[in-house]
Amino acid sequence: MMTDLRWALAAAPLLLLAACDDAPKVDKRAGEAKQLTAGAYEVSAKLDTLAKADREAPATTAKVGDMTTLKGCVAADGTPEATLFIEPGDVCRATQSYSSGAILNIQYNCQRKGKSGSVNYSIDGQFTADGFTAKVTTGTSFISPDDYVANRSLTGKRVGNCPAAAAGAPAKA
Repeated sequence: MMTDLRWALAAAPLLLLAACDDAPKVDKRAGEAKQLTAGAYEVSAKLDTLAKADREAPATTAKVGDMTTLKGCVAADGTPEATLFIEPGDVCRATQSYSSGAILNIQYNCQRKGKSGSVNYSIDGQFTADGFTAKVTTGTSFISPDDYVANRSLTGKRVGNCPAAAAGAPAKA
């Protein structure tokens, strides 16, 4: 009991000092973009890894180290077009999307022409007012023995305004 009282007496000045602290509070996230900036983006994508998940060769022509350029728009509400993240030709819908406080997290479920089954993309990244970086994991679940898992690194940069028709339109997926 005496120890508790001594601790309380010793801590009291510190508590009073903390209560009187009128130093301004700094928002460490001040200046960060709250959502992706609307506009046209150009994305450099590098295939980091590619592994077959079944018996056959992966159902992609991509090779590790390949660099590709993706293009698309971000709508006024901060929603990006799927074309900024996916392999060209896949038709996708977002199953989960979050972009706030400089964090970007999106999942897409896609169909690939000529294949039965699906392609799933998981995008995790960070963004600023004029661009983003992200890691993309792709996994396929085709009704054939040529499934694969791939990882790509993306760097996107805002390069201007979108064409008038796309600027206010919802993201294409």
